[in-house]
Amino acid sequence: MKSKYVAAALAFIFGIFGTHRFYLGQRFLGIVYFFLFFVGMMVTIEERGEFPLIILPAVLGFIDSILLAVMPQEEFDERYNKKWLKRREDYAPPRRQARPMALP
Repeated sequence: MKSKYVAAALAFIFGIFGTHRFYLGQRFLGIVYFFLFFVGMMVTIEERGEFPLIILPAVLGFIDSILLAVMPQEEFDERYNKKWLKRREDYAPPRRQARPMALP
């Protein structure tokens, strides 16, 4: 089961590379973030720092970290833990019903 706090920490620390998106199972967005990092790095190096495009994926990662940290747990689970929660419900043993106690 994925943790929203781990995802927020990954977004804050490594958000520029998109690692939090890979953690959340969003491979395409992770690749987009990674691609943005390399394109931004190449443009920043080519322009000798006059146009620091590398800031774009860093800002996106920071915004993602804030959004993940303040997202309610129920909404996070609904978005990113849907498969795990469904699987858990499918394999959960049936609950026993409590019997009323007989009074002497």
